[in-house]
Formats: sequence, C-alpha cells, structure tokens
Amino acid sequence: MSLTAATSPASFLGAACTPSGRPVSARRAWAPTAAPRTRSSLGDPATWPLRRRAALPRQPSPSPARRPSPSRRRSEGAASAWCASVGRRPAAARWPPRSCPTAPRTERPCCENTRPSRACATPNLAQLHAAYLSPRHLVLILELCSGPELLPCLAERTSYSESEVKDYLWQMLSAAQYLHGQRILHLDLRSENMIVTEYNLLKVVDFGNAQSLAEERVLPSEGFKDYMETMAPELLEGQGAVPQTDVWAIGVTAFIMLSAEYPVSSEGMRDLQKGLRKGLIRLGRCYAGLSGGAVAFLRSTLCAHPWGRPCASSCLQCPWLTEEGPAGSQPAAVTFPTTRLRAFVREREKRRALLYKKHHLAQAR
Repeated sequence: MSLTAATSPASFLGAACTPSGRPVSARRAWAPTAAPRTRSSLGDPATWPLRRRAALPRQPSPSPARRPSPSRRRSEGAASAWCASVGRRPAAARWPPRSCPTAPRTERPCCENTRPSRACATPNLAQLHAAYLSPRHLVLILELCSGPELLPCLAERTSYSESEVKDYLWQMLSAAQYLHGQRILHLDLRSENMIVTEYNLLKVVDFGNAQSLAEERVLPSEGFKDYMETMAPELLEGQGAVPQTDVWAIGVTAFIMLSAEYPVSSEGMRDLQKGLRKGLIRLGRCYAGLSGGAVAFLRSTLCAHPWGRPCASSCLQCPWLTEEGPAGSQPAAVTFPTTRLRAFVREREKRRALLYKKHHLAQAR
C-alpha cells in the first residue's frame, strides 16, 4: 500500500535518518525511532537488511582454529538429541541448539541405554542423575549403590529362611514389572547385577544389555554366551527375547538361592545345552523343607517354553509371594545353612576372574 499525498514522508518519519544524514525512504516508515539501536538489541546480524549491515562496523570473522570441528558438532548434536529424549535442556554455553545437527545413528544406542533408569517409579532400579557428553565419551552419573551382591550377602550369614528369599524375589519382580511396562528388557538379570543396600533394599544395576521391545526381534549381545548356565532356552535357539526371558533369569536366581546350584546340570557344554532346551530342571537338588508354593514358583518360571512362563505381574500375584507380603514379618520354620552357598560363590568368583582375564578387563575389588 502506497502513502497518500496528505501524508508527507518527512512528517511521517520524523527524525529517522541514516548515519550519513540521508532521510530513510517511505517504505521503511514502520521502523521505531524512539531510542537508538545497539548491536545487542538488534538480534542476529544475518537477519538485517543489507543496507543496515553496511552502516555498521564490520566484525572480523572467526579464525579457522576457533571454529567448531565436525566431531564436536556431531557430539553437540548427540547431546541435544539425548537431552531432548529425557526431557532436559542442554546448557546454552556448551551445546547451542542452533548449531546442533541430527545425532548420528551410531550414537543412538548409547543414549537409549540411559532411558531405563531415569525417573524410575520403583526404588529397586539404580537411578540416573545426570549425563555428560564429550567428543569421545558419554559419562553417566548414577546413584551410588553401596553394598554386597545378592549371593555374597546371603553367604555372609549363618543361615537364611524362605521368607527372606521371597522378599528379594518380590523386589526383583517389581523392577522387572516396571521395565516391562516401559517396553524394556533388561536381559541380564543375574545375581551379579543385584546389589543389596541398606535396609535390605535390592537394586538392579547394569543396563548394558537392555533393549527395547519396539524392535521386531530382540537378540542379546555376543557376550551373553559367557553365562550359558543362566541363558534362557529361547535365546539358545536364536528365537529372540521376550519379557518372559527376564522371568527365566529371575527363576534361575531363585533356584540358586534355594539350592546353591544351577537349575540345569553343567557337567559339560553339550549336556548343558541339551538340558536347557528340554527344560531338565533338577528340583531334587533344592534344600529340604521347601514349601509347595516355592516348588510351584520354580516350575512355572523355569518352563522351557516362554509362552508357558508367567509375566512379572502375574508372578507378583502368586499366592506364595502374597501370603506374607513383600517383607514377611513371620520367620519361616525352616532355615537353610550357607555352607553350600559359600562354596558356590567361591567357584563363581574363580570363573569370573577367568572371564575378566579373557576380555582384558580390570576386576573391581
């Protein structure tokens, strides 16, 4: 729309002019003239018109040495992508969103592994407090879980009861129920990844093998074959993991606590694989005096077929676990000595040392 003759450009613009004193043209009449502009109030110079940029002093362009490298730009992009996935804003001074491209596909699994333990609604999972991304490393700040592992914690005692085993199983299943509700499989629910903290609170740690159920076929990593005794039959057959795969691992841990042995004979690798495929569970090796509910729980969770096992939610509704609640106040009539369990833990520590040496890892003391 053009200006009418009744309104002159001079009266419309007032004192607005360029630094050289030339009046501004009529089509720029909307520009404010109440206060002089500074560089901080004008915003990004890339959005100014060319005639305005010419009137300002030119700034020296950054030297090549100060420009961010491609690797740093990729790291910044991965950081922004991770922060967006967990609902946090990156620090503007370190990761400016304007210069962050899409995160590379190779860094996405590392970011997804942090999802299971953040903002957990159950106290039985190690909590994630913060994460920092450098050009070479992803640093996770996790909750400090101080305490022994599950089996050494039991082996330190003179004896323990079936009620105490039920208490730990309740906490394992609560953690598995939460993960499965988030469509996440832990895939490494061995007793080595369970820490008993103060007040007898069990914490599930180590999400290095965790995977999402969003994938069509969930397969564990190659390192999973180092623990053949705890491998579910469907993984041995290459069928893929399901939520009942974690239930099998919990059943193996329950069997060890109630017998101080693995559920399947491990005299040889061939016999072990045959026993796992056929579900040859040695219930006769359990401690004497077990209740019928404990035996039924072991039978159901150690079924050779995944469709024959209950889910974590169904296990929590098992009468054997609910008759006294998650932490029974009534002591069990029968207690189990820890002599066999101590021998089992010693043999397992020897094998763990061999695995650390095989993979050139430093064993924590």
